[in-house]
Amino acid sequence: LQNAKGETVPCYSANYEPVQEKCYLYGKRSRSDRHTAHLAVDSNYIFADKFCVETKKDCSAETPYIVYPFKQMHKKIITSYPGMNSVVACVAACIDSKKCKAVTYKIGLCILHGASPATDSGLLVDGSEQTMVIENGCQLTASTLPALLSNMLESLDNTTDMNACLFSTPEILVNPCTA
Repeated sequence: LQNAKGETVPCYSANYEPVQEKCYLYGKRSRSDRHTAHLAVDSNYIFADKFCVETKKDCSAETPYIVYPFKQMHKKIITSYPGMNSVVACVAACIDSKKCKAVTYKIGLCILHGASPATDSGLLVDGSEQTMVIENGCQLTASTLPALLSNMLESLDNTTDMNACLFSTPEILVNPCTA
């Protein structure tokens, strides 16, 4: 990613539009200083975001953390953290919990779950504009992840070349680096 001066800058997020085969990359300046952003589910676009998580557990920096905006889970609750105002802190708490496979997050509340929508999509229920479910990518197995990504791609045109971008469908693929 290069800025107007031709200087290389790191990519922080991307939008991919498969029909037009366009990938839009965004640097740090495109981010807001606010801790939250309103996301719109748009099946025409695939969104990827990058953020860093400090955890005790060693996870690959390339591990995908799939996000289901406007969804929540009510089953297999391990614990909850009222007053947690950071989605990154919520994901970190899940990564550091041996049994956590996904979280339901909204501002001020983080709920850790011992089950994953990757293995049971029936766990997801409609939420509000403030809720989201995030998979614990460290818990996804080598057999689960390819099947999960394959299921997401079924709705896309098979002729679409997506090698240049990260992908998912209306879900959001988050690719954090762990520190």
